[in-house]
Amino acid sequence: MPEGLDVCFLVCSGSEANELAARLAKQHTGGTDFVCIEGAYHGNSTCTVDLSPYKFDGKGGAGLKSYIKMADLPCTYRGKHKGADAATLYAESVKEKAHQTEGKLAGFIAESVLGCGG
Repeated sequence: MPEGLDVCFLVCSGSEANELAARLAKQHTGGTDFVCIEGAYHGNSTCTVDLSPYKFDGKGGAGLKSYIKMADLPCTYRGKHKGADAATLYAESVKEKAHQTEGKLAGFIAESVLGCGG
């Protein structure tokens, strides 16, 4: 592994991996707030449901928590932005939400492939 990366955590599920990533981000930054992507799904644990609009905005969901900010779903087909500048505009949405956090930003979480939301 590259220098500085000398620990590996083995986990059993995506929920567990994302839960651990959130805990590590909070510990490293001292922050509590996160930015997620509209429609995203990150797991079924309490923490990952809080980071998953697909769950917290769905039937029985508790809604958006104050420490979570939701950036635009980057979709050039149905989304808000289309064309050559779409990627820049979607990145700006993440940046804007990161600056709107009430506490200190711990991290940004996004699916590598938008399964549920995209």
